[in-house]
Amino acid sequence: MRQGMDSAKETVLVVGPGLGQVGGVATFIEILATSPVIAEKYRILRLDTTRSAQDLGLENRLSLTNVGYLIRQVFQFIGVCLREKPRLIHVQATSGLSFWKSALFILLGKMFGAGTVAHLHGGMFDQYYAACRPQTKKWIGRVFSSADMTVALSEKWRQFLLAEMGGDLSVEIVSNPVDRLFAEALDAGRSAVNAVKKDVLFLGSLGKRKGVFDIFQAAPAIFEEHPDARIVFAGAEESRGEKMRIDELCREKKLGEKTAFIGVVTGREKVDLFQSAMIYILPSYGENLPFSLLEAMALGLPVVTTPVGAIPEIVKDGQNGFLVEPGDVRALASSVNRLLDDESLRRSMSAANQTKIRTDFMPDDSMRQMDRVYSRALRVARANGSARFEGDAP
Repeated sequence: MRQGMDSAKETVLVVGPGLGQVGGVATFIEILATSPVIAEKYRILRLDTTRSAQDLGLENRLSLTNVGYLIRQVFQFIGVCLREKPRLIHVQATSGLSFWKSALFILLGKMFGAGTVAHLHGGMFDQYYAACRPQTKKWIGRVFSSADMTVALSEKWRQFLLAEMGGDLSVEIVSNPVDRLFAEALDAGRSAVNAVKKDVLFLGSLGKRKGVFDIFQAAPAIFEEHPDARIVFAGAEESRGEKMRIDELCREKKLGEKTAFIGVVTGREKVDLFQSAMIYILPSYGENLPFSLLEAMALGLPVVTTPVGAIPEIVKDGQNGFLVEPGDVRALASSVNRLLDDESLRRSMSAANQTKIRTDFMPDDSMRQMDRVYSRALRVARANGSARFEGDAP
């Protein structure tokens, strides 16, 4: 019976990080692959494009290791296409060399006659694109134009793609949602609004891009006004050597007792971590639509972050958080101190953030958006005469 039910569904091959990985792209794929909304109509297959832990930081480097991974993944892709005959290839795209690997899978998908969806996640993609040569920009535009549908995470990124890649591009918005655990916590009324400890939480990749070193520069001003505060860091180093630099900063500024590093946190432990904190900070230099920010908002944390990527679309300065410019250490410290001082402000921002998530970023709503993208991509591919659709009724 199950086999018969699955045979009636469209098969989608999702290309991106595999099970057990951390990061925004992996989180989205996990939500997609476990969504009851998607499972009603689609059979999801996954091609893991990640590398082993010892190759941390090599993602955008041209190396023999990466060439080896790519060759293996291409053969895996071909094998899946031959065996399973997916009608749709859903490719996650970031920036740098990783973008060109995504482009290769889009091209291969077209060669196998499948419909294709290019899903832009990379928070630094606009900066990467701006630094490219004119000819490279043309090739990037051709990659997106070759896909039957392109997905952006927000209106800001949709407008960027239309402006830079051409107005005839088919771009739909699918917002990142919180996962089911955070949605359940929100529905159950869980909130950090009554947190007692003055824990200021950062969750993300430990490195320059996320503004981690700015947090250390702001820390003395925070602890001067709030000696009972603590900054908690959750996540893995973004590239080799970052944690060593962080440890040196801790020693230099004598912050050992005022900071905590708890590594990668997932599942219910992550929900509990957000609920135990008082403030969430994310002073990034580049983002798309960060999951960690949405998760913090779902648990009612007031946030201090930067106006990059899609963040200004969901955080309004002074209403549900504070926006500070990347690298503005003084403003970062001042905003954190203001929130630590003002319980009434924290409570109003907490309520606003939970309302925002409940209204716009629940998983089933996002997956219904994804369903519409899949349906449209399949229609476009069928209309274009892709080989996988030969013999379909018009």
